[in-house]
Amino acid sequence: MTTTDRRPTEGRRRRSARRPMLVLLLTALLVAVLPTASASAATRYVSPPWSGAIYAEDEAGATHLTFQQWQAAGQPAPERAGARYVKTSWSPVVWGVADIGGPDGLVQPLTAAQYATVGHPAVEVVGHAPGSQYVRHPSSPQVVVLLPDGSRRQLTDAQWREAGSPAAADADRGYYKAPWSAAIHEVTRAGAVRQIGFAEWAAAGTPTPAAPRITYARTSWSDRVWGLITWSTDPAVTTVHQSAPLTWEEYVAAGRPGVGVVGHIPGSSYVAYTSEPSAVYAITPDGARHRLTAAQHAAAGNPAVTPHPGGWVSVPWAPDIFFLNDLGAPGGQAVDAASWAAAGYPAPRSVTSIPGGEFVQYQFSSLIYHHAYGRSMRVPYAGWVAAGGPSPRIVTHPNGVPTFEGHVVPNKSFALPAWFDPGGIHPTVSASFAAMQADAARSGISLRIVSGYRSYSYQAGLYQRRVVSSSVAEADRYVARPGHSEHQTGLALDINSTSPSFAGTPEGRWLAANAHRFGFVIRYPAGKEHVTGFAYEPWHVRYLDPALATHLYVNGLTVEEYFAIPSRY
Repeated sequence: MTTTDRRPTEGRRRRSARRPMLVLLLTALLVAVLPTASASAATRYVSPPWSGAIYAEDEAGATHLTFQQWQAAGQPAPERAGARYVKTSWSPVVWGVADIGGPDGLVQPLTAAQYATVGHPAVEVVGHAPGSQYVRHPSSPQVVVLLPDGSRRQLTDAQWREAGSPAAADADRGYYKAPWSAAIHEVTRAGAVRQIGFAEWAAAGTPTPAAPRITYARTSWSDRVWGLITWSTDPAVTTVHQSAPLTWEEYVAAGRPGVGVVGHIPGSSYVAYTSEPSAVYAITPDGARHRLTAAQHAAAGNPAVTPHPGGWVSVPWAPDIFFLNDLGAPGGQAVDAASWAAAGYPAPRSVTSIPGGEFVQYQFSSLIYHHAYGRSMRVPYAGWVAAGGPSPRIVTHPNGVPTFEGHVVPNKSFALPAWFDPGGIHPTVSASFAAMQADAARSGISLRIVSGYRSYSYQAGLYQRRVVSSSVAEADRYVARPGHSEHQTGLALDINSTSPSFAGTPEGRWLAANAHRFGFVIRYPAGKEHVTGFAYEPWHVRYLDPALATHLYVNGLTVEEYFAIPSRY
């Protein structure tokens, strides 16, 4: 009997071996494909009723898709989500709450157009806008709500209760305002401080700012009250972060608190100036300087003293005092009497000229001036020599208007341009004349203006008529040429009469004896025609100012003599 060989052939063995491999490949493929198919089937594409925005929603949440992402997903048609509409009692904003995403849904504030798009549905008034969070700043007990769109609003206690009295997290910053200022400062719990504007404060929900911790103090040498501010929210921190000098109005706004006397204002520095190296000066945070006594330095804690290259200087021929940042270089300022007194009357170092200043001479004037930091000082010949006899810079008059030490002075040598037109008598002149007129009336003297401001063209006609009626020589004695008349300045007046006999009247005598008290001078006095260029005019007064007018009256000087200028055509 023949036995059949049942062993697989080589070909069958190879086919049998491939079958398990094929099964494994199919199984792996199904494992890889099925989850994806399952995830795809679980993804929902949806849009809120008020917008064409598309969201992909799955069990992990909802994701807003860009146009490219929507195309990559095969441009699936989104379904329209269900929605409800709410608003809070404290805001007119309507919120759309769509059934998209987590438990609160997709919450968005609606514009008027979006609300119209959904058909103006009924709006439910709620105390809590879904998705809102609540915080409490360390500066205020009031709760601030953080709305889903990122905006904030501080709630009243009633509004917070209406929201369900939700728990409020501790915010990382607070808001503070000094009682004398409208400026609001944001202070973090880490101690960072910065002033914020109204827009930032509004964006933070307009939280009620609290007053920082403030100590009110002054030094023994000054009545200036300082608010010493600690901005930190940590009660353990006592460092003064800001020293604010207060005006009287600010002190009143703060409630007139008690003020302690201290030896040192935080932020002050202590220096010894080169002009007075043995003295110690305190420089307070507002830049004020004060010369300290030994006791005051000790009361400040004997702080270290830093040498300073600057100090106070003056020239021996003028009363002006200057403070220089460096005695050897330009840069400083003129010091007024109040500042000098507040500094403790420091002794200025005498110098021959002020660094940063210059020597100048007005065109056609023989006087030399030293100009420095807004001050103009006449230089005597000895002072000019002591300074080394420097060549002065010749100063022409600004815009063609002859001006000396701030006074506009036209005469035969100096003319006003035709365009110069103050528009009438200067208000100061009018007020000063009214005061003089009232004072004269109390003595039974009646004063009135018979001529005041004259324009360039009016003066031209007046001069030409005098030339025609007499001669050029006679006209030049009594009438100014156009541009050379003081009446064009609005600072000159003719009083009562234009006759030389006015000098002998009670009014003329009173005017000559009293005009200087009100800032006026008899501009063309008797016996000075060779100086002024014009014949005696007892009726013609010119306003300067009471101090200068009195100086000219007492010393018998004319304007030309005082400013050392000529007057001739």
